Amino acid sequence: MSQITSVLQDIPYSKILAGVGLAALIALFRWRAGSIRGVLERIWRLAVGNTKVKDKELKKLLQEELDLEKFRFMHGIRIERMKDFHRFKKWLDKNEFALTRVLRAKRWININAPDFITKPPRAYFKSRGRSVLASLALLVVTPAMILPNASLFIGNTSKVTFVMDAKSIQHLWYGWKIDLTACDGEHAAIVSQTKLAPAEVESICGDFKSNQLQGLVSSAIRDQRGLGIGLETCWLIAMFLLVLRLAAAEEADKLHSELKSVRDEIAPADGTTNMPTHAELATK
Repeated sequence: MSQITSVLQDIPYSKILAGVGLAALIALFRWRAGSIRGVLERIWRLAVGNTKVKDKELKKLLQEELDLEKFRFMHGIRIERMKDFHRFKKWLDKNEFALTRVLRAKRWININAPDFITKPPRAYFKSRGRSVLASLALLVVTPAMILPNASLFIGNTSKVTFVMDAKSIQHLWYGWKIDLTACDGEHAAIVSQTKLAPAEVESICGDFKSNQLQGLVSSAIRDQRGLGIGLETCWLIAMFLLVLRLAAAEEADKLHSELKSVRDEIAPADGTTNMPTHAELATK
């Protein structure tokens, strides 16, 4: 049936997935580490060999950059300077916070904040909660949008999009529906009602009469179901990530409250506020 094509038939899935996968890996590294110096260093070594840096200060600087990049990639905390890392480490030790616990709230760690932790606003919990509900709704709605026994096709000449099963065709929007037993009559009436090209109607009716239409529709339905599974997976991943973000915000809120409680306990009785912050204490 060369006159019509399944809407999903000509999509180059393998090329798209390969391109998206490569871009995702690069984006993940850039997003987590904040730079791609490690990747560029590997390329440099492949191009010119393992040349050593002789200047001590430059060697120290390059090593610090690589160490910080590794820390950012592994833990997702944006620390750009080694002295900031040392401040952060002292803060962890002073408050007896386990790194694994702090990492659960890493989205809310601000190296420039007085206590390194930013308190999540209440509106954040509400907006992310609504997003979780929206993802859940998409998980429920998507299977209903995937037609169980029919698939979308498009006329190669007329560019008319229509739904077809093994026995009938109908337009996606306009409401006309034609039983393919009408192929036994004049095809001009089908052309007039559907706006399909005469050659497209001849192709559909020919495959219907030769019982080849069922195989074409079944193949298109398999592609359609594969797309549906892919969409369902995307919604599930999105909902999972949103739940993780809500959990991170909850942990950040707990850490912020604990720090505030400690600060209130050591504050002077007269209510003065000249006590040093945790960040100031950590630098000493």
